[in-house]
Amino acid sequence: MKKTRFLSIIMSLVLACGLLSACATTTNTQAPSSAVSAPTSETEQSDDAFLSQITGTYDELFTVLTQEKYDDLWVEACGKYGPKEDAAANAELLKATYTGTLYGQDAVDEYTAHPERTAFDCYFVKGVNQITISGNTISGTDKDGKEVFSHSYENLGDTLKEGFTVYQSEDKNSDDFSYFAFAPDTPETSSHIEFQYGKNLDDIANFMEGENAYWLAAGILTGSSDEVAQKGIDLFCSSKLPELLGDGTGTE
Repeated sequence: MKKTRFLSIIMSLVLACGLLSACATTTNTQAPSSAVSAPTSETEQSDDAFLSQITGTYDELFTVLTQEKYDDLWVEACGKYGPKEDAAANAELLKATYTGTLYGQDAVDEYTAHPERTAFDCYFVKGVNQITISGNTISGTDKDGKEVFSHSYENLGDTLKEGFTVYQSEDKNSDDFSYFAFAPDTPETSSHIEFQYGKNLDDIANFMEGENAYWLAAGILTGSSDEVAQKGIDLFCSSKLPELLGDGTGTE
């Protein structure tokens, strides 16, 4: 597959729907049988309808799913939903698409100069390693377990055209975590969640410019089983690989 074809498809997907979710269109409403239960003893249920569905502590989705132990699952899934002879290469291409390390103006500058390198950063940023949602409180810790932020949030509603639910911190000193915007995904519907955070509402869910350009964080419940990871990989590949291949053959 040519790089130019890959880039044009990725850009059209972003511009068309804004969501990077492999699962945004799924109709599955049953929780994976081995999913980590939420809330845990360390979390409280929220009185907010959406936050109550995503209560729990989350690790970075792609840090989990791209572990070496899951390499065969990626290849197997790509062989199921695309040409088997290209399964290994397509698996690496899919993973690379959502494991970029640039966002904001750095990404805009880099991908404008080198569009063939375009990728999305789906990791947690601004020093956050884990995210916890407990009641109406959202908090984050760094890689050493030290708290980076913790604020209570109020629901501003579904205020973005991409369908994100937006929350505003009740703390005026919340800075980089003043706003959170969550895609509709929940652990029950798609085994993961997707979100952005930032200091300016204008930057929230803006995928092509501004502070959050080319960034959308994706999280999976801490301690999720291999079965949940497998479901996530399979769903991701089933949704994104046909879009990537276009005509299903991987050629033009």
